[in-house]
Amino acid sequence: MRSRLSRSFLVIASVCVVACGARKPPTPDQLRAWMVGRFSPELVAKVEGGQIRFEGGDGNSRDAAVVIVGADGDREGVPAEYLWIAQRHGIQGVDWGPAEQSVTRPDDKGRRFDVLTIDVANQLSRKTYYFDVTGFYGKESTWFPVPR
Repeated sequence: MRSRLSRSFLVIASVCVVACGARKPPTPDQLRAWMVGRFSPELVAKVEGGQIRFEGGDGNSRDAAVVIVGADGDREGVPAEYLWIAQRHGIQGVDWGPAEQSVTRPDDKGRRFDVLTIDVANQLSRKTYYFDVTGFYGKESTWFPVPR
């Protein structure tokens, strides 16, 4: 009797974990609506129009860092990083959230990297992305809000 109850509990708990953790990703229209409300319309337009582009790799390491091309400075480049993540993981605050962020010192080639670690909903581990920010780092001296 006890083992039957234990097995039943495990089955119910497993179903709940899978069902409760399942969330449909946002539709392209939902994601775009969130991006327009979250980021400046100018930034979204520059990304959609190709003035700001994401080149390089998949961001999983320094060697495969995402290079943000066309950002005029920190005030465009840093939010563009968050927009790139949103394009892959969905809506910030629902599907993922920032956990840590730091900028490296220049490497032997003079490159700086913004290292952004996020918590992805329904995943037990964190995901870290590397952005090569050499092209825009420090180009604006005014303070800018980091998207949260």
